[in-house]
Amino acid sequence: MSFSPEEFVDKLQQLHDSQDSISSSAKWLLSQYRDSDAVAETWTRYVTQKKLPDRKRLLAVYLVNHVVQQGRSQGIEQFQNSFANVLIDTLPVVYSHFPPELQDKLKRVVNIWKQRKVFNPASLQQIEMNLNKAIAANPSSSTSGSKSNGSGINKRATSIPPNVQPIASLYQKLNKNKHNIPALKSRFDNAINDLDINSVVYEENFHTVTKIAKVTQDTIKESMGNRNELIKCLQVLLHEEEKSLEQDRVLLNEIEFSLESKDPTKVGNNGGNISGGVNNNDDDVLPSYGGNDSDSDSDDKDSDDSDRDEPNNDDEVTVLPKRPLDSVEPADEPVEKKLRSSNEGEEEEYIVDGGDDNELETHEANNDTTENSVTSNIQDLLSRLAN
Repeated sequence: MSFSPEEFVDKLQQLHDSQDSISSSAKWLLSQYRDSDAVAETWTRYVTQKKLPDRKRLLAVYLVNHVVQQGRSQGIEQFQNSFANVLIDTLPVVYSHFPPELQDKLKRVVNIWKQRKVFNPASLQQIEMNLNKAIAANPSSSTSGSKSNGSGINKRATSIPPNVQPIASLYQKLNKNKHNIPALKSRFDNAINDLDINSVVYEENFHTVTKIAKVTQDTIKESMGNRNELIKCLQVLLHEEEKSLEQDRVLLNEIEFSLESKDPTKVGNNGGNISGGVNNNDDDVLPSYGGNDSDSDSDDKDSDDSDRDEPNNDDEVTVLPKRPLDSVEPADEPVEKKLRSSNEGEEEEYIVDGGDDNELETHEANNDTTENSVTSNIQDLLSRLAN
């Protein structure tokens, strides 16, 4: 089967941080040994893309490391020669794209090649020399620069509040699997669809698909665990922030109340005096019932006068019983005014007792009596008094 650059790029894009993913792609790549030069050129174009994520770039380096070591052990030397030619110029470019932590990983891979003598000595020497030139040309990203950048990263990390750091760590893990899970699922779907039950190697192929499924499942489960943990952390953080928000509201209300209590436009309105921020006006303290003492006293006096004006049953007019005219006492006794009225030959006397001054109230017994009858009666009375 001829080599397809598009298929190779697709496999490179589906790589993720697992031994099975690297081994599976390396196995397919080794089968393309006849086109090792085309494989190396395609790989170079892929890793030197400016917009390629650094993690994908590093995984592509790991794939080359696996291929050249497996090819050396299996006697397939084509990849050693083809990749040695491109790595001399490509590794410095890759190194310049990497942040300090990935640069260290790249240097560790080169050290492994030296220790295991993966490439011929001349190629290894040239690779190492060009890499050192890249390190020297990028001091900000090498040892001193690594400290600077590293300290910058640490500062950014330490600037994160402690209660948010677990959340940030979980987000990093989730972002790491964000692209891996779709790639793994796509790889599993392709593998399961390519299974041929009539193939003589069906059992071996199914075993490979099972491994792919296991890796995919583990990655998804890891992501689910991280999400559950993230939800718990967010709930705790939400509860803490709600409590802090309520405390802020209390403090804000206290400040507003204090300002209002000291506001000169609202305090000491009695004569414009301010006494410690307290209003001394008794009207604001004592209740008002809508009346005053003078009105109350006046009401009491009126009530007393009303009581005195009301008639007393004991002082009411007393009607004395009728008695003969012979029993009338002399005129030198207390003044008495007597009235005798006759009606059909009968006499009635009314005596009013008024205390020290007795007043005589005259009632006419009969309104039909003529003036002459009255005069006659008076004369008769005077005549009897004279006798």
